[in-house]
Amino acid sequence: MKISVVGAAGRMGRWFTQYLHSQGHSLTLFDHKVAEARSIGRVVGGTVSKTLKQCVREAETVFVCVPIDAIPATVKQVAASCMRSTVVVEIASVKRDVVDVLRELSESKRIIPLSIHPLFGPTAESVRGKRIAFIPIVKARVERKYLRELLPDARIVEVDAAEHDKTMGMVLSLTHFVNTVFSSLASKRDLINLRELAGPTFNLQLTLAESIFHDGAELLKSIQLGNEYTSDLIEEFLQESKSIADLIIGKDENKLQGFYTQLREKLAF
Repeated sequence: MKISVVGAAGRMGRWFTQYLHSQGHSLTLFDHKVAEARSIGRVVGGTVSKTLKQCVREAETVFVCVPIDAIPATVKQVAASCMRSTVVVEIASVKRDVVDVLRELSESKRIIPLSIHPLFGPTAESVRGKRIAFIPIVKARVERKYLRELLPDARIVEVDAAEHDKTMGMVLSLTHFVNTVFSSLASKRDLINLRELAGPTFNLQLTLAESIFHDGAELLKSIQLGNEYTSDLIEEFLQESKSIADLIIGKDENKLQGFYTQLREKLAF
């Protein structure tokens, strides 16, 4: 299959480029980071285009792997330049803005939309057994068929756009927020001393926090600001923090122990 990857030099763009190459597809690549795109192109034997239009004009399928904020506009650019009924795959971790664009372009017959969110990072060695969120846009059966053809070994988790973003608010935005606060506090202390005296719990938490910062600042910003559910979740988190802090600062032993017991039971530890 003739597949184009827009944003091929990004972390997930690289991953999809390498994966699609391993599946035997003919690849055409585009990225504003031209030198990096050429380097990737040499590895996978793909053609590197100078412009997005040139990249997608003969593609049967286009993967859009650009930053979250740029995906809606890029999808429009792709649709304006590709052949009619090209499958356009976008991988945003926030779906609110892009689903309307995909639906509109699909109804005008410009593209066949495929909205997915890989629930794994660019260090994954393969897609086998990995979960991919699938967000139906117009014709779920048709879109699911294309997804199965492109990523046959993935585990598909079907979810609508609103539920996806609401869940990602907890899974991504709040998790990033908690680890950002932890990282900010840790950065103001003697990290060498902390590591020397740390037990397994702290070291695990620090590893989790560090893993978030493997992503660039632009992605971290977009995860927080691009999801409409983030603000409410952070407010709820702060209120919950205050309630628990009151038990600790007030040294309310019975209520604090009862709280831990109930929480343990709810989480089924």
